[in-house]
Amino acid sequence: MKEHTQGYLFILGAIVLWSTVEVVSKAIHGDIQPLTIGFIRFSLASLLLLPCGIYKIHRNKNWKMLSNDIYPILLAAFLGITLTFTLFHTALYTVKASTAATIIAAVPLPVLLLSSLLLKESLSRRMIVGVGVGMFGVILLSIEEMRDPGSAIGIMLLLCALMSFSFFTVINKNTGRRLNPVSSTAFSISLGSLMFIPVLLATNTPLLPDVDTVSWLLLLYLGFLATGTGYLLFFTGLNMVETARGSSLFYLKPVLVLLLAIWLLGEPFSFLSVAGIVVVVLSLRIALSH
Repeated sequence: MKEHTQGYLFILGAIVLWSTVEVVSKAIHGDIQPLTIGFIRFSLASLLLLPCGIYKIHRNKNWKMLSNDIYPILLAAFLGITLTFTLFHTALYTVKASTAATIIAAVPLPVLLLSSLLLKESLSRRMIVGVGVGMFGVILLSIEEMRDPGSAIGIMLLLCALMSFSFFTVINKNTGRRLNPVSSTAFSISLGSLMFIPVLLATNTPLLPDVDTVSWLLLLYLGFLATGTGYLLFFTGLNMVETARGSSLFYLKPVLVLLLAIWLLGEPFSFLSVAGIVVVVLSLRIALSH
């Protein structure tokens, strides 16, 4: 199997796992505060990823390189984990799961620009057109909820989360090139989970929730599978393909979340949703063609 094909499969696996996050988070939001969900998600993911990251560093004798990259890793940890998911889980109180996924799925557009500016990656006309078409599909998928003034604050929080995660994606890929994608991701997630603690203490938010067994099982799923395994697959795959082209698979996320939200949460389905799905699939066909 060619490396770029394998990379796309890894990224696709990550997107499928991440597409369950909004739906599962919505299911437990009534019982657990958003900051607590973020802290537990990434703390559990750290338990899975950190041993893998340390092993890779030790095997490659890259401890000195790790020390040289500590500041970019700290920045990535704050932007991509603590800040992004504080905003994200808070926004889920006021917007539908499918809308949250739709806005976050717009990440290929800022990543396209940032990877060109910061990583000096070349941009083909086809990639730019594909990303633009995908952005239009994302707008179609979310346009109905945009009309609701009650969702305005949540949408603004999600747009801030989108930009924060886009910077994280580019910074973490750059660090992963020098170190390795597993280690850079593992240390970013571990440090990001620790950064939740001062925020939790300052806001008198419990670190551990008092919930039933089902809610804990859903948290374990969010931490170990949807988050830990998802990030591992995503950044491993992203190092095998161009950042902009690989990130364009994000456009599949709102389609998958919309279908899951209809099935599991009973969220409404409309003509605009169908049109958005068609446009998103078309954008992927354009962006991923060589």
